[in-house]
Amino acid sequence: MVASNAEQLGNTLRTARELKSKSLKAVADPADISTAYLLKLEKGQVESPSPHILHRLAAELGIDYLDLMRKAGYVVSNDKARSGGRLAHALSGEPLTEDEERALATYLKMYRNGQVR
Repeated sequence: MVASNAEQLGNTLRTARELKSKSLKAVADPADISTAYLLKLEKGQVESPSPHILHRLAAELGIDYLDLMRKAGYVVSNDKARSGGRLAHALSGEPLTEDEERALATYLKMYRNGQVR
């Protein structure tokens, strides 16, 4: 079963927040949204989040705004992915499965903590 845009977005937001070891409140407050709304976003219960909110969340979580826009279902040019290096190009072909996203997030967390070299 293919995850909906809202579910893909929610998984991305939750994974990014968990990788930074931040609480819902620690992300929602600086992004100027409620913790309840962030939780709904993470659960895939918001079909069309505002680009302004996605921009603030991207900034707070240190993730790519255009990627959030794509996952939310907005049409975004793929030019950035083509010029973003090999990894961006490899990941631009098709969305990651939930298992792939979790595995990649786990590996990245371990790498950032110096557990993998």
